[in-house]
Amino acid sequence: PDRPYYLGSLSKPFTAAAILQLVEAGRLSIDDPVQKWLPDIILNGPQAEALKVSHLLRHRSGLTRRQGSIPVPTLEEMREQPFELKLYYPPGSREEYSNLNYVLLGLLIERVSEQSFAGYLRDSIFLPLDMNNSYCHREAAGDQLIPGRQFWFGIPVESEQAGYQETAI
Repeated sequence: PDRPYYLGSLSKPFTAAAILQLVEAGRLSIDDPVQKWLPDIILNGPQAEALKVSHLLRHRSGLTRRQGSIPVPTLEEMREQPFELKLYYPPGSREEYSNLNYVLLGLLIERVSEQSFAGYLRDSIFLPLDMNNSYCHREAAGDQLIPGRQFWFGIPVESEQAGYQETAI
């Protein structure tokens, strides 16, 4: 029960909870335009200026599933060179799951909280819940990390793909 393992996409509720904590504290609104908090991201596509925090939370941003694995620079890297994203359809018009929505929410948490994503989760979610063996990076988990698994024809097998997400718990 105390060994960390990969959450993968199940880490998204922690990201959403962190956003809603910041909303509850009055530090941002889910109706805020994403560009208000991440001005270094250049958004292209239909009605890109209409992209709101709520669209990212609900996978209604206009980003696509295939964009979910593109590498996203850190906030510091974006200050040196802006990052460009294409929305394939107007925000709010259609739902399409994309990990990129939650990567952007992680950057937004860093910008609003002025903490690293890992630091915010540790201080505001993990520690208050006594989740003392929870980490956002595999290096922090060390050799205690249980290998990720995926089901292959109904049988759980170790998988590097199952561990691709950075968040461990």
